Amino acid sequence: MSEQQTPTIQLAIDQAVQQHTAGHLSQAQTLYQQILQRNPDQPVALHLLGVIAHQTGDNDKAVNLITRALELAPNLVEAHNNIGIVLRELGRLNEARVRFANALDLRPDYAEARYNLGMLQLLEGDFVHGWENYAWRHKMDQYNFAKINYRKPTWDGEALKDRTILVHPEQGLGDSIQFVRYVPTIATLAAQVLLEVPTELVRLFQHIKPPIQIIQPNTQIPEFDYQTSLLDLPRLLNTSLETIPTYHPYLQAPPALVNPWKERIGHPNTFRLGIVWAGNPKHRHDRDRSIDARLFRSLIGIPGITVFSLQIGRDGEAAQIFGGKVIDIAPLLCDFADTAAALNNMDLVVTVDTAVAHLAGALGRPTRILLPFVPDWRWLLERNNSPWYPTVQLLRQKQRGDWKTAVDKIRTELTAAGNRPQND
Repeated sequence: MSEQQTPTIQLAIDQAVQQHTAGHLSQAQTLYQQILQRNPDQPVALHLLGVIAHQTGDNDKAVNLITRALELAPNLVEAHNNIGIVLRELGRLNEARVRFANALDLRPDYAEARYNLGMLQLLEGDFVHGWENYAWRHKMDQYNFAKINYRKPTWDGEALKDRTILVHPEQGLGDSIQFVRYVPTIATLAAQVLLEVPTELVRLFQHIKPPIQIIQPNTQIPEFDYQTSLLDLPRLLNTSLETIPTYHPYLQAPPALVNPWKERIGHPNTFRLGIVWAGNPKHRHDRDRSIDARLFRSLIGIPGITVFSLQIGRDGEAAQIFGGKVIDIAPLLCDFADTAAALNNMDLVVTVDTAVAHLAGALGRPTRILLPFVPDWRWLLERNNSPWYPTVQLLRQKQRGDWKTAVDKIRTELTAAGNRPQND
């Protein structure tokens, strides 16, 4: 590249990055391709075109593009991190670990690479190192939770006797349900625990034992001495696979909702199945976690089985896919307290990896969770059970995109259950 070309190409890269950062992937892709037409060996354009390939689901192409970029620019630290992410999602975990290590060799304080390495370590069950690296997320400017200035020290594990601690949510509703199990432990260490709770979980969390003070959104927070995130509690309490607190079950439906939902669900003489096939469409891994509802058709119509849809956010989809063969109770679910009361009346819950999976597990309900080829870290690898939820069984994709095999296993199980008297 001549000196005269450099400013022009750099300007084009800057424009492409602006489009990319704004989420305009198609426009950014076109600009990166135009740069590569002029200079096929431009490493930044190759790298970021690979990132777009990953973002649009073509991970094999992403590996090829970013690998080429690193051949041209071995010290491109962001490319080492990003190819590590892609390799992890392809299930090439050893290669991913090497790439994150390469990034950290180049820049030891690279928070995103530390965080990604931590996620990989947690997935593999290495909680000792995983929690520490996962904590680097707090140093990432782009991390996807609201950074609120609580103007109080962050708790680092010191003695809490006679002190008040504010515990606040950080990410999704499923994360809050999973990690609220730590709050009773914190309550034994502090004079008082204040727990900030998203609106959808307020009624459910009001019944946590021992009682704690619930702080609802947009309300004044009483005085406190320390603050911490729910997702930092496993690290601060030195959680290992063997010391995960289950308090089984550690959540329960509000007592006032139990009988009304028992009457609403009905069908006491059949096997009652609750199904959920999709998570939050805004989740960055939703395309891997959610499934086509039509795959659940094989679970419908089994003699002795009554099927209920608990799928929210897909108005009318249950009727469209299953007709009148499924009872859609989603319109009646105002929050997770209602969902908990409904789940109490299910003999089995079949769900993808979404908040309902965590709620069913926290309630101690028999649950089958369908997991993608490379799951979220909390489900670990290979095992068919979960140390977080004793009543949950995990059904994993053996081949990427193959949900049918797992659904067929559930159908076999349900066929046997439907033929079994319900008073057994």
